[in-house]
Amino acid sequence: MSGEGATAGGDAASPRAADPTRAVAGVQDGGKGTRESGKRRNTPLLFALAAVFAFSLGARIGLVLQLPAGTATTPRGLYGFDDEPAHLAYAAFLLEHGRLPVQTARITDPDAFTRNEFEYHQPPLYYILTAALARLTGLERGSGLLALGRLLNVFLSLVSAWVILLLLRELGAGTRLSAGVLIVYALVGSSIYQGTVFGNDALSWFLLWWILLLTTRGIGRNTTVLIIALTLAHYTKSTVFIVYPVLAWAAVEEIRGERRQGHLGGYFAVFIVPLVFAGPWYLRNLLLYGGVIPFFPFFAEQGWKTPEASAHVLDRLIHLPHQFFFGVFFSPRRKFFDVVNKPFYLWSAWACAYGVFRFRAWLRRGRAARLALVLLATTAGAFLLFSASFGYVEARTLFPALPVLLLLLVRSLWAGPGERQGEISLAFFAVLMAAGWVHALFL
Repeated sequence: MSGEGATAGGDAASPRAADPTRAVAGVQDGGKGTRESGKRRNTPLLFALAAVFAFSLGARIGLVLQLPAGTATTPRGLYGFDDEPAHLAYAAFLLEHGRLPVQTARITDPDAFTRNEFEYHQPPLYYILTAALARLTGLERGSGLLALGRLLNVFLSLVSAWVILLLLRELGAGTRLSAGVLIVYALVGSSIYQGTVFGNDALSWFLLWWILLLTTRGIGRNTTVLIIALTLAHYTKSTVFIVYPVLAWAAVEEIRGERRQGHLGGYFAVFIVPLVFAGPWYLRNLLLYGGVIPFFPFFAEQGWKTPEASAHVLDRLIHLPHQFFFGVFFSPRRKFFDVVNKPFYLWSAWACAYGVFRFRAWLRRGRAARLALVLLATTAGAFLLFSASFGYVEARTLFPALPVLLLLLVRSLWAGPGERQGEISLAFFAVLMAAGWVHALFL
């Protein structure tokens, strides 16, 4: 982040404070002693990061091979993603008929999870990519197609880690803080699970984080690439609209700060051209379903309308930390996780308190940090809307802002007794998250 040297959520605005390795070195920036000292201090952490990613890749491949389709559950408590057969049916329809399916079923229908046709409303890009790969590899049916789609998501999730790293650098995070965020990204249960199962989530998150990265680097400098990324995101998932408030905020700041009123055409193009390119898709939805985004007519039934639904949503909100770190594959009733859960609830509560306490400091950390906060606020609003409308709470609804959430979580550990103690705390949580996957896949 040129000229700002800010850490998102950090305690000092200087470049030295943004990268703790340089502050501890105690010598002039750019000096040989600083570089050598920084390398010595970072080497164990980078080895740990490499080991964690190797473990994460193994866990993801384990999911590709072991995760049951649908609602089946393994003896170790690993249960399938109930929407996955419906996403698989979308790709299978494309392969068999060579055209997009039309949705007529609702998720509330008694036979919804037998017919598995309730995801046909989804934008087609992920399913077209999967179908094309299936044609190339000959894996066009059953378990072969399922594994292929999962492997595509594993690849996208790992590429997304690189995008997150670049985004963290824009936010002013130093080497050690960035490594800590990537460690949590590689191990957190909902990230591994939802980033592997067959469906369009992994591609959607990759595109959203890429759009956020391009936006922090400047809309005016990345107009063409942003138009391409936004168009692809429109054809992937409707969550693309979450980034539009971020784009608007960034455009206003750029136009006011750089006095680029004479170059407004590029800014308007970023907002208008992707919608024009995505127009055929939204027109199709309007003609077929009566709305440009047909999610709610097919999914939102009860919301908060009944006491049972309200109680269910409240219970899921209370258990959101469990769902985020573990709950996608383990029941809270298991004794092992009754114990392991408690530190994660404390960590989540501390991170929330830290975020509220440091909110004004975040606003002063520069343009990239402000854009991150706008994304976090927009995502939180969409999360509450989804929970209220659908009557159901899912941690993955927060994933458009996942890089910001992980930065807040890890930075809150650094804000305690000190950086060293923060790294020890991070190692403790990393071991617990890894233990969950060992328990789920190998024990």
